[in-house]
Amino acid sequence: GTISGPSSGCEGISGVIFSVSPITNALTYEWSFPVGATIISGAGTSSVTVDFAQDATSGIINVNGINDCGAGPLSPDFPFQVNPVPNTPVIVPHGDTLISSSVSGNQWYIDGIAINGATGQQHIAVYIGTYHVEVTQNECVSLPSNSILVLPVSTNEVSEVKSFDIYPNPNAGLFNIKLVSSRNEPFNIEIYNNL
Repeated sequence: GTISGPSSGCEGISGVIFSVSPITNALTYEWSFPVGATIISGAGTSSVTVDFAQDATSGIINVNGINDCGAGPLSPDFPFQVNPVPNTPVIVPHGDTLISSSVSGNQWYIDGIAINGATGQQHIAVYIGTYHVEVTQNECVSLPSNSILVLPVSTNEVSEVKSFDIYPNPNAGLFNIKLVSSRNEPFNIEIYNNL
């Protein structure tokens, strides 16, 4: 009979169930899977649970019944597609904008919670918190990116200053300051911590 189960899955997926209707006169069942797939439960039965390794390959799944007279015919081929897990993205801050290394498939998170509608390559961080991004392609989800803690930066601007930007934020003591002014004159900038 025909095998039932999902036709695709991600590298490293576990607990995938495949089954076939009971085969008349079969005492045991012999399953064959592509390289990298391992039966973890149900071996010799009509329903098996399978883990796919990180390096598993796509291929054909078959099953046949066996009794004292020998092996029965193989089931019809059941193709299974192993989809790659996307590379782990890296995010870099630029001012209040966070940029993912992945062009598509992004989902931004703050403090571990998905941000509704935040799926672009760039995200403007408007709330205090720890941000990361995950990438989904072919229903496979990457590992979480690096995390970036975003804290507010306050500035006292004088009237001649049109814009003032400090980035990256946060930083380890190395940062950029961009100041646009309507006047050409020197400015003194003083930086304080919370204390």
